[in-house]
Amino acid sequence: MDERADIYSLGAVFYEMLTGQPPFIGLSVAETIARHILDVPPSFPDHLQIPPALEEVIMRALAKQPENRFETVGELANALRAGIQPVKAPPRRRGLARWAVAFRSFLAVI
Repeated sequence: MDERADIYSLGAVFYEMLTGQPPFIGLSVAETIARHILDVPPSFPDHLQIPPALEEVIMRALAKQPENRFETVGELANALRAGIQPVKAPPRRRGLARWAVAFRSFLAVI
């Protein structure tokens, strides 16, 4: 196990930050673990309007094979920065850009 296991975990946290639920839910701990091992992460719901570049970064972090993930957290952070562009939400739906604020706050820490 190396840093890429942590990258997978960060991908799962990012997924939950954006959707409000983890990428995999089972009826038991064993089933949840099995889903992490076997299932492909579900795509983000369209109504969230996640930029495709950001979705690609998170899905790469959640790749099943460690060699398909980012090699370092720095590489992940750079990809996230590139995938997050300033978002101007329409006035009547200001909460739409909330994900961008959350990720910018996270990136400021790493």
